Amino acid sequence: MKVKRLAKFRSDRQVTLFRTYQVDRPEYLWGESQLERNTQRYYEYQQNVISYKEQPARYEYIDDKGVRRWYTPDLEIITAQGSELRETKPALFTRSARAKARFNHLSALFDEVKGTKISYITDEQVYAGHTTENLKKIHHFRRLNISKINLSDLFKALGKTTSFGELKAYIQSIELQTKYAFSLLGHQVFIFDYQLVLNEQTILTATGE
Repeated sequence: MKVKRLAKFRSDRQVTLFRTYQVDRPEYLWGESQLERNTQRYYEYQQNVISYKEQPARYEYIDDKGVRRWYTPDLEIITAQGSELRETKPALFTRSARAKARFNHLSALFDEVKGTKISYITDEQVYAGHTTENLKKIHHFRRLNISKINLSDLFKALGKTTSFGELKAYIQSIELQTKYAFSLLGHQVFIFDYQLVLNEQTILTATGE
């Protein structure tokens, strides 16, 4: 399916839309690059993340050269430890002395004025191993309704730790299509190491009951 692309009202930059399921009713989030969109998906599947929001606010500040600027964080991440801000960048653009100086200054300002941590998330983390490939696949099937699957019976049959092959076999045994095995991963009924290849031998861990 072709990715929807729209010009956001605040600029002429091209953006992509990501469908999030972090609320009961699916909604779309803005992202100004493929990396931002994939980062949103990445946080959708991090167990320590309670919720997240794209471009939460716009801040005015004085940079390390004394120039007045505006800054909009890419994401606000809510965890059990509180709120943190994330700037999404290719790792290559974070390594120069100038980039480090500017970001360190900005980070110190947020810590001093708002008591909020801000840090980078880069392509090296988002695209590590097979992470993006796996999350795209399971997120696609998250749209399926899994209410027809009795989770108590599922856990009794497979236990809290199983393999993807065993999960698929169970789904077939209750006369459902294999796509429902992927949907269970999308709904995070089971989780796995997203950096690894998803195959029959992949170890899954239950998150409920």
